[in-house]
Amino acid sequence: MDWKKIVKALLRILWMLRLVTPPEKRPDLPPEKDETSEKEKDKPPSQVKPMYLLSSAKKSSANVGAHAAVTFGPNSSRPLPRSQVLSLLRSECLRSTRRINLIVLHCSDTRPDQNFSIEKLKSCHRARGFGDYPGYHIYIRCDGSLYYCRPVAVKGCHVKDFNSHSIGICYEGGRSLSADHKFQDTRTAEQLRTLDEVLRLLHEIYPQARLVGHHELNPRKACPCLSPSAAIEYAYIFGK
Repeated sequence: MDWKKIVKALLRILWMLRLVTPPEKRPDLPPEKDETSEKEKDKPPSQVKPMYLLSSAKKSSANVGAHAAVTFGPNSSRPLPRSQVLSLLRSECLRSTRRINLIVLHCSDTRPDQNFSIEKLKSCHRARGFGDYPGYHIYIRCDGSLYYCRPVAVKGCHVKDFNSHSIGICYEGGRSLSADHKFQDTRTAEQLRTLDEVLRLLHEIYPQARLVGHHELNPRKACPCLSPSAAIEYAYIFGK
């Protein structure tokens, strides 16, 4: 007979009658084991519910500065792991019936200190009549955050006369911090890493597509401010 369990049960009954201090607060009895937390600890990381799936405002605020997100569909506005966003981009490219022969690189024509968020980009392009999605399919912020912001199956609104068969990628920046705010390649190391990942993925799916900067299709534009050109810089991916 386990006398400790019997005493503990009696103390609980007395506590329910408000006659004694609750057992969990008594110093002479060990605290109850938290079975739920122990089970969670034993789970491999892949089975623990990711924070981005929790819907409370408190949990969502903890995800500010997430490294990737999809801004349309069921995952809209939810921070997601970069690998998940890239996986979704890959699957949607493979399902899309659009024939892609150009991958066009842009800049947002803003200074790096302007904090041109995805929300500001969406608002700006909506005002220009581009619809519910930004004109670019992919947006990369200064901290390297990746946004898949326009379905690849939907024609872009980023380069006149070439939207039907292209995918548009934009990096945040393109203007210097100098007093005259001249056009300048302002890509950060984080942006370069993210851009490399995205371009490798797109080249794998569209091996015949050419990479060009906006300027090469419209000489009146300085965008994306790369010198000498996007094609030369990324020849190690797309070939010469």
